Amino acid sequence: MSTVLVNPFPKSWENEQKGGLGRLFLSLPGVNCRQHYFLIGGSILHIHSFSALIIATLTVGLNSTAIASPFPVGGEVSITSINLSEPVTIKANFDDWETDELKPGNRLYSKQVARAGVRINRFQIGYSKHLYYYLNFSNDTARLHFLERNDRLDQDKNTFNIHLDANNAEAEGLFLGYDFSWKGLTVGATLTYLKLQDLYYGEASGFFDPAETLDNGTYLRIDYAYPEDRIFEREVEPPEGNGLTLDLRAQYQWQAHSASLAINEAYSDLYWNTAPGSLIEGNINSLRTNNEAAIRFSNFRTRFHQRLPIHTEAQYRYRLNPQFGAGVNYEKMDNKKWWKWVGDWHITNSWTGSILWAPTDDIFGVQIKHPNFLIGLESDSSDYRESHYLKLQMLARVLF
Repeated sequence: MSTVLVNPFPKSWENEQKGGLGRLFLSLPGVNCRQHYFLIGGSILHIHSFSALIIATLTVGLNSTAIASPFPVGGEVSITSINLSEPVTIKANFDDWETDELKPGNRLYSKQVARAGVRINRFQIGYSKHLYYYLNFSNDTARLHFLERNDRLDQDKNTFNIHLDANNAEAEGLFLGYDFSWKGLTVGATLTYLKLQDLYYGEASGFFDPAETLDNGTYLRIDYAYPEDRIFEREVEPPEGNGLTLDLRAQYQWQAHSASLAINEAYSDLYWNTAPGSLIEGNINSLRTNNEAAIRFSNFRTRFHQRLPIHTEAQYRYRLNPQFGAGVNYEKMDNKKWWKWVGDWHITNSWTGSILWAPTDDIFGVQIKHPNFLIGLESDSSDYRESHYLKLQMLARVLF
């Protein structure tokens, strides 16, 4: 590690309207702007507008716990899209947090999994595309970023307690699945081999003092791996790696009762055999005070194992009569939980319509399902511009 007493950042930073912190904050793990991931001024799978996200996500999707009775031979295409933005609306993320409203919250999550494959008896094999975005942070971190993006930093002279954890990855690969049924019980597993493509992984912590004085007490420590260096603007070789994920599922039906459980990413090991990284410590606020700072930093290539949070989905249903049923859904994604009450209307022997309600988060949803088709939408607002939560699922299955 080297110690420097001069500003190691590009000189152009000092003249930017928002100061050095804004540029640095946007370079923190997972907080990149406009060109990459969905949350905090980015996009899902390099999509550059909210309307494009809706169009792109309305492809074919699958709720792995909702479909039973596999057929002998066929093909299916699926996508699951789950997006959570607690401090600002999903739309505001695409607007670089340029909004008038900031809510309490310390999570930004996005998970996209798309699969296309064939099913032969109890086996499934095919191609899949994955994006995992898990960003956890302190309320002060969210508020600081909000004030920076909206030119309001002069409105708050308090010291901000900074903490941010990023666990993001993008990959594609091949999957192999197997299901087995016995006396009302169906169990299955899907193993996916991934070619890793992109990541932001690491953490930032410390304190930020907005006072433009020579005794400024700012101190930040940033340790992360990335696909491109947005802090020092170095040319770097892209990261490379391979990984495995294992999804488990089970479903049981007895008389009027049915239950299902899906443990997605029950096991995951993303091994990056090479990735660019940086470790930075010091008072970066010298870019605002013009005071020489003692900034210690090192740039390196690293190799490491990345683990993904487990995503759990559980359902219980009770058939009240031939036409109606009721139950509850439970979902946990990283450290966020949802409980959803569900009402079912069995339109025919094959078609079922459902409504969902999560009172704690004001989430409402609708779903239409068939053994060979499923579409579902959940949100906390009927106006997409005000939504903090959005979940889309669809499925198409074709017999050969």
